[in-house]
Amino acid sequence: MAKYAFVGGILVDGTGAAPVQDSLVLVDDDKITYAGPRTEVPAGYEVEDCTGKTIMPGLIDTHLHFSGNLTDDDNDWVIESVAQKQACAVKQSYDCLTHGLTTVCEIGRNGIAIRDLVNMGVMKGPRIYATGLGFCRTAGHGDSHHLPLQVSKDSHPWGDQVDGPWELRHAVRLRLRENPDAIKIWATGGGIWRWDSGCKQLMSTEEIKAVADECKITGIPLWSHSYNSVSAAYDSVRFGAEQLIHGFELDDKTMELMAEQGTFFTPTIGFLPTWYATYPPEETEANACYPGDTVVERELQRTYANLRRANEMGVTLTIGSDSFSFVTPYGYVTIDEMYDFVDKAGVTILDTIKAAKDQFTASERRLLRGEAKKIRDIESALTMLEEKYPEIMQESIDGDMSVPAGSDMSMAPDDGSMQKFPAFEGKDLDGNPVKSDELFSGNAVTVVNFWFTTCNPCVGELAELDALNKELAEKGGSLIGVNTFTLDGDEAAISEAKDVLAKKGATYQNVYFNSDGEAGKFTTNIFAYPTTYVVDRNGNIVGEPIVGAITEKNQAEKLQKFIDQALAADAG
Repeated sequence: MAKYAFVGGILVDGTGAAPVQDSLVLVDDDKITYAGPRTEVPAGYEVEDCTGKTIMPGLIDTHLHFSGNLTDDDNDWVIESVAQKQACAVKQSYDCLTHGLTTVCEIGRNGIAIRDLVNMGVMKGPRIYATGLGFCRTAGHGDSHHLPLQVSKDSHPWGDQVDGPWELRHAVRLRLRENPDAIKIWATGGGIWRWDSGCKQLMSTEEIKAVADECKITGIPLWSHSYNSVSAAYDSVRFGAEQLIHGFELDDKTMELMAEQGTFFTPTIGFLPTWYATYPPEETEANACYPGDTVVERELQRTYANLRRANEMGVTLTIGSDSFSFVTPYGYVTIDEMYDFVDKAGVTILDTIKAAKDQFTASERRLLRGEAKKIRDIESALTMLEEKYPEIMQESIDGDMSVPAGSDMSMAPDDGSMQKFPAFEGKDLDGNPVKSDELFSGNAVTVVNFWFTTCNPCVGELAELDALNKELAEKGGSLIGVNTFTLDGDEAAISEAKDVLAKKGATYQNVYFNSDGEAGKFTTNIFAYPTTYVVDRNGNIVGEPIVGAITEKNQAEKLQKFIDQALAADAG
């Protein structure tokens, strides 16, 4: 029997208690036998020193798909072979586990089989609650209409096309033979084409009720997709859906009922910029009154306001990424969702973490039904961060961010002195040598942007950073990027970074250095991405780090302030 002792970490134990600063967690095989203040480690345990780290339960992602697809094209979803999708889905499930997701709610053709293999110990993966194929209407969301219906029926990765109340009742019974954990329906479209509108209820009231009634007979939970239809959301909730997914437009009546019944709400706002880049939202009266230069910006603002209202009304929130391919990387979009909760929707940091926190005990491993309120009571490791960095947390972490596991925030000294940017000798992505002292001394101001390739906010600001570099050049300054995946000269990461930069038209210099040097250690202590520093000619950091993308107005204004400060000081 394998025994492990995790010693000295800051423990968030999932009970709602304050973090334990010096903790001990004992694991016997797959069972946690102790989690609390540090005591003497019993004999026979392999000790893992967690000093300086936080130990806490993994995260729950309450909505994603092991679709096995490689693109975001709905024809490819079906045309790609079933065998390829099955193999790829296994990789997607493993990505979830290695990226911090220990429990997921999955909708798709492959999830039940993967769940069973994980439970049997054949392969490693997260705890999976799977629906199998969900039910949509013909020509609805889950039917790739460009292809013959039977082809879509036989190979769609997550949709099963069924029409009519009695047909749906029979389909639910057929699905039960596969031993799913829940039943999924698409009550609205998803905006892929003109008859797949997310603004219309595409499953009739009678059909939704039929599925809900059939679920009640056996006691299996119902999960419902509803984009921008108030009526579809209300029908789903009033007939007993346990989970309402997306819910981009809800009225107070529906929200009140959700709060009363304990329906948990999975708004999936983090993946929307990626989704809308391929499938733009409709221009409607509802989003026309919100700020923004484009329909995408206005629709996002309307969606954020809807989530804020749900939170105010006491609706139980959960974190769901809607990851469905490598376009929406598993785990990373979950973290983006959490930061959007805080930054875009004004949900507090602790409430956001509670909405995504997994549990320790065996009883808490049951399906999320009946457990959502417990999830809301879990404390977060960010309690420590709120206490340690109150200035940043009080600003609700302005701007979009992505957070890698085990990271921390590098802060300037609080005694009024200047902090030196760590020295480094490295290379740019083309292999040319770069020395920090020569780089900084040759510029009136240098902007250093830390990013990584799969961080959506990071990639989203590359064009703006390139434009800023051109502006700085006219003033005797420059901008450089540090892609953290490329540290130590990782050739594959360098190639990927160069591809991303080229696609975004970013021509400014990106550099890398060794991870075990002064600058490398500094990089590993960065809390969130993207993070940007302003450095003067003497190598001093000017102001505080800009945490978040400069596509946000507040972030851009802060960055410009520190640039102007450095230029003014250099001019003397």
